[in-house]
Amino acid sequence: MSNTLTDLEWVIFAQGLPSLRERAILPRYVYTDYSTEAQQKGASIRISKPSLLTTRNVVPGPTIPAAQDAAPDVATINLNNWIETTFHLNADEERRIAAGTTFVPGMMTSAFRAIGNALNTGIINCFSDVYGFCGTPGTTPFASDLSALAALSQTLDTQLCPDENRAFIMSVATRQNALNLAQFTQAQMVGSDEGIAEGRLGRKLGFTTDWTQTMGSHIAGNASSYVLAQNYAAGQGTGIDTTSSLTLQSGSGTFNIGDIITIGSGGGTGTADTQTYVVTGVPTPNTVINIQPGLALAHVTNDTITVKATHTYNMGFHREAFALAIRATDPTYMPPGTRTGTMVEPITGIPVRLDVMDGYEQRIYRVSVLFGYVTMRREYAARLAG
Repeated sequence: MSNTLTDLEWVIFAQGLPSLRERAILPRYVYTDYSTEAQQKGASIRISKPSLLTTRNVVPGPTIPAAQDAAPDVATINLNNWIETTFHLNADEERRIAAGTTFVPGMMTSAFRAIGNALNTGIINCFSDVYGFCGTPGTTPFASDLSALAALSQTLDTQLCPDENRAFIMSVATRQNALNLAQFTQAQMVGSDEGIAEGRLGRKLGFTTDWTQTMGSHIAGNASSYVLAQNYAAGQGTGIDTTSSLTLQSGSGTFNIGDIITIGSGGGTGTADTQTYVVTGVPTPNTVINIQPGLALAHVTNDTITVKATHTYNMGFHREAFALAIRATDPTYMPPGTRTGTMVEPITGIPVRLDVMDGYEQRIYRVSVLFGYVTMRREYAARLAG
């Protein structure tokens, strides 16, 4: 059985938490479910999400109508990610910290930053689920104005995303362009000098803007020249969480999960479709793909499939688009003499497990988290390609 941390060890870990807060950008903007209750890797957390309801006409009468039937809607998060970082301190470093100096060992800040980066990356992994799309692959937004952000807002509005609690998280290159725009940084235009003084871009067009160095890219497949192999009725598979299965022919190359496609008119009587779709599965390579959302319009044989090119992510989303769950883990089976505890970062609410083991002429400090992530409402998010 492990022992509790000493007062000094609590202080040491507390000094590392600001570095976690500095790097854990995306957890601030998504739905979070944190607890210090111990769980094991592989456990599942169920999160309730509001059901999508419709209205009905009121008809006065002697009989009270039955309540509307709303099936409970839940998202399941699997705690499949158990990560750790370690650092060590010698006696001199511990003495300097105990003396109350401003000394913070570089290895300690690096360890906490690594945890924050991993949490960011987990949520970024959800971005390949998103079908909302605007911008031009390979062209960094904000080269001259804010029109790309306005287009992103329109895409989310079209998808019926609530207009509050929206965030826009951008890549390093997109932020660089934004910093060169007067609409983002000049105090006389934004009412604050934080943009020019601190590089903070604040709220723009209904979004809380932020950026991360860990923003990734989607690598598109090399599929080309595919067309539909059969007719598809209007409304087939309609629904934001419904998957349509499309049978294809005539093309070459492969699709990647997360590819954005459009369906044009190539069969003579088909209708061009302005909806963008995301490839969610390739059950039969070169023949069948699964897409979301469900088909918006009717299509006919030989309607063309076009794949959006590789692009850097910039993402606009509502808080309920993605969810992150973090739990503590059971320290029972740590080596004898290990001192352990759980500390909650006070701003983000992220709980981290802390372990200390005595080594040879030094102490080993271990920071770990158990977490999982899931896309809850893909219609509440859209990519702005870069």
